[in-house]
Amino acid sequence: MQHIPVSLSTPIKVQRARSEAVSSSKARKSLPEFGTKAVLPKVKTPAQMAREKKNLVKDVKRCSGSAAIPKHVRRSVGGKVGKTSKSLWKASELSQLCREGLRHRPSNDFNTIAKVVCCDHLFHGVHCEVNLLARGNDNFRVLGDNLLRPGSLYMVHVKYDTHHEDESEDDEFTSGTILSARLMGSPTSLAKACTQMPLEVSQCVTEMLSYNAETGEDSAN
Repeated sequence: MQHIPVSLSTPIKVQRARSEAVSSSKARKSLPEFGTKAVLPKVKTPAQMAREKKNLVKDVKRCSGSAAIPKHVRRSVGGKVGKTSKSLWKASELSQLCREGLRHRPSNDFNTIAKVVCCDHLFHGVHCEVNLLARGNDNFRVLGDNLLRPGSLYMVHVKYDTHHEDESEDDEFTSGTILSARLMGSPTSLAKACTQMPLEVSQCVTEMLSYNAETGEDSAN
């Protein structure tokens, strides 16, 4: 606190006014001036945050050597933990398709899994040879003349031709039409998934995948 000399010759009111002026001056210096910008913490940009995460992963790898990064660290730096996506192959669905195919009189208009053995664009449209789950091997026309990938698995909607004695056959080389086809994956992915499925489902799938396996591999190459 600043010392204010007091003179006997100075009136008491003047001395008191000087003391109050000094006190108010100190108070003004301790407060921020009106209109000045407040100092805010710096906000990190996404690029800066990404670099920090990347550096954190490098530091952990460098410290841990060949050891795996702990899960809590991977979560904190945005790393993926566990499976990236759920499997498309469901045991309950495959089991249902197998049971439907093994019926004494299966439906002629159905959905099932098909492995494409070969598929070609012929003069009169696209024809594909496929192995159907629990329904054997056959040749089909493809609606829309869409080529299917040999060696791949599709969820297909198939409709068999129904012929009457008084009608001529539209195509003697095919048994029906693939009305729709949705790519599901590779035989390897299904075979791997079947290792965790019931035995009857695994056997049904293995029969479909192994039939004409050499022909399918040759077509894929």
